[in-house]
Amino acid sequence: MCTVTARSGGKRSTPRPQWGRLYVRVSSVLAALALVESVVSPGPFETALGCGLVVAGIGAIAAWTRRNCVALDQQDWCDCAAAKVTVRVISSCRPEPPRIERADEPTPVEAMLEEAAR
Repeated sequence: MCTVTARSGGKRSTPRPQWGRLYVRVSSVLAALALVESVVSPGPFETALGCGLVVAGIGAIAAWTRRNCVALDQQDWCDCAAAKVTVRVISSCRPEPPRIERADEPTPVEAMLEEAAR
């Protein structure tokens, strides 16, 4: 974005990725896989347990990535990036949503009852 190479010493307004949590998740899945390989006897149960642990590990990594997607995107941004980013707004061609009647306006039924009472 900028040609500035040094970061300012001020506090960052953008979040930072939580790398420690990712390392904990990956290492716990690897430790569980090593435990299954060493303790459980070979067979279909070990295979199913190992596959389940791998799927759970991939799910945990995907969840971490989803929670940290903003931080990962803004990791290499400089402090002046917000002033230089251009956002293009494209209007939609959808029809307008139906009008929601407010509580202080009479509904058509109430208006008809008022006219009938006169």
